[in-house]
Amino acid sequence: MIAIAGSCLLLPGAAHAACTAPIKSAGAIEWFSADQKFKYCDNTNWVTIGTGGSWVVSGSDIYYNTDMVGINRTNPVVMLDVGGSVRMGDNNVTCNAAHEGAMRYSSVNTVDFCDGTSWKSFAGVTPSTCPTTEYTTPGSYTYTVTAGCTNLILESYGAGGGGGWSNYAGGGGGSSRIEYPASTIVSLGGGGVFGDAGDPGGGGGGGYGKKLMTLSVGNVLNIYVGQGGQNGCSNNGGAGGDPSGGTLGNSSNGGNSTYGGGGGGDSSYRGGASTYGGGGGGGSGTHNSGFFFGGAGGADIEFLCGASTYGGACSGSRSGGGGGFGIGDAVLQGAGGNASSGGAAAGGGTGTGGAPTSACNRGGNGKVVIRPQQ
Repeated sequence: MIAIAGSCLLLPGAAHAACTAPIKSAGAIEWFSADQKFKYCDNTNWVTIGTGGSWVVSGSDIYYNTDMVGINRTNPVVMLDVGGSVRMGDNNVTCNAAHEGAMRYSSVNTVDFCDGTSWKSFAGVTPSTCPTTEYTTPGSYTYTVTAGCTNLILESYGAGGGGGWSNYAGGGGGSSRIEYPASTIVSLGGGGVFGDAGDPGGGGGGGYGKKLMTLSVGNVLNIYVGQGGQNGCSNNGGAGGDPSGGTLGNSSNGGNSTYGGGGGGDSSYRGGASTYGGGGGGGSGTHNSGFFFGGAGGADIEFLCGASTYGGACSGSRSGGGGGFGIGDAVLQGAGGNASSGGAAAGGGTGTGGAPTSACNRGGNGKVVIRPQQ
């Protein structure tokens, strides 16, 4: 091989007695295995290349480590300047960091380059054929990484919390998340709102999380889209948004959840807690004792928040649910609700908090977006 600035050119090795048997043009270089020497054609004879000068011979390698190499060029202007076609083959070299930048003509008739990890075809999928994929309906999905779509931007948007209705509290919004064995991106739902017949408020907006990842073809991502928390109903608290949201309070506290929203409390009962979703609001006549800034829960009559381990802070308004937060490389918190409307979702998401205008309605659902890096 001739190695020039990390690139390789394979020369066929066959012994020849003279340049005319077979015919070779002046300047051709061959490796003669019989006597273990490189020789060049001077247009008449094969001449052994010496070990002195700019060319260095080391075993079966020959290299030139200064200036530039020209083939059919008298004044090369780049490291290897070829005045004609270059022929490449496939010698089954594994693509790794040591071969990054190498090129080959593969056995399946594609021109490939090594990116330091794997061989990629120059005729691979272009960004225009690697579409943006959105998941907007609450539920679980899988996304399989395809060729040309390995460098991705992953975005998740949490769902909005439910608003209060009469004495009954709204449930927290469910989280949206993207799971991969090495990383998880989570956007938390907004908090549900406390129940107060005279002053119910709007739920908190969902949070936002973003991460850039380079994956491999065939990797599978698990996708979960959060559901909006339910407003308080006529006789009970609102249910927490899925996935697996907390149960609504019916003569009871709201149910707890891990990734879904906490359930809203019935009148005189507390809201349910959530680890990664929005906390449920407390019903009229009680408060979520001990969770001053637990995050993303509805502020209650005592100005305290529902419990969400990783949620955002309270809305700062007794009659508004706290906005959801996020977990990722970049995160944003949703806006808190207020006495007349739900809070806006972070990052332009769809998880707006539920407004306190009707019983049993829900805050906006979350979503997940996967798109190629440009």
